[in-house]
Amino acid sequence: MSEIQQPIDSERTLVRFADDLERIFQSAMRCLDEKIPFDEGLRDENLSVYIKSSETRILYFNESYRMVFASESLPTGRLSKAYLQDSVIPISLASDELILAGCTTAIFDHFGHDSEGKPVMLRTGKRSLRSMAHPSFAILGVTEVIELLPEEARRSAKSAELTAKWNLFSKLSDEDRSLSILLAQGLTPSEIAEQRSVSKRTIENHRTRILQDLRLDQQVDLIKLVVRLQEKGFADFGV
Repeated sequence: MSEIQQPIDSERTLVRFADDLERIFQSAMRCLDEKIPFDEGLRDENLSVYIKSSETRILYFNESYRMVFASESLPTGRLSKAYLQDSVIPISLASDELILAGCTTAIFDHFGHDSEGKPVMLRTGKRSLRSMAHPSFAILGVTEVIELLPEEARRSAKSAELTAKWNLFSKLSDEDRSLSILLAQGLTPSEIAEQRSVSKRTIENHRTRILQDLRLDQQVDLIKLVVRLQEKGFADFGV
C-alpha cells in the first residue's frame, strides 16, 4: 500500500468525503480558469486524484493515485482498464459512463484491489468537468482507501477476481474461446493453424487479441487461467 495514502479511520464520514471532493473540484476549476497546471493545485492532495477525457483516458493523476492504482505504470494517456486491477475496472467504467451521460456528481463505496493486489474497500467520488466548456477535460475522480481487508476477505477477493476473468472469457467469440482451450491443451500455433487450414500468423494474431481481451501478459497466463477456471468448476475444458 502506498505510503502516501493510508487507510482512513472508520469514523470518517461520507459528508467529510463529499466536502473533500468539492474542495478538490474547486481547485481543479481554478486551475482551468487561471490556465495553470493541475499539478500546481492538486499534487499535495493525500487522496488519489485523477482527471479523464471524454474518451475516459487519463489526462492527469497525482502521486497518490499512481502509488495506489498504477504502481510502476504511467497512466497518462491510457484507458484505466489497461492497468487497473480487474476488480476495479467494472465500477470504473460504469461510473465514467454515468458522468458522461449527464450525472454531475457520484459518490460510492466499492470493493477492489490496489496496485499490489491487496483487497481493499474504496470510496470514490466523481464530478463532471463538462460545465467548464473545456473540450479536453470531462471527469474529475477522487478515491480513498477506506479499509484493508482481512485474510478471509482476501480469499473471497481471489474468487471474485476469477469470476471477473470468467466474465471476460465468456465474452470472447466462439472462435477465440475454442482457440484459448486448444492453446491451454498444449497445442502450438502451428498445429492449430494446420488443423484450421489457416496461416500461423492468423493464429498468432488471434492469440494476441485474446490476451488483450483477457488482460493477460503471455500465453502461460492464459493456460493458468483456463486450468483455474476448470478447477473451480466454471467449465470443463478437457485440460
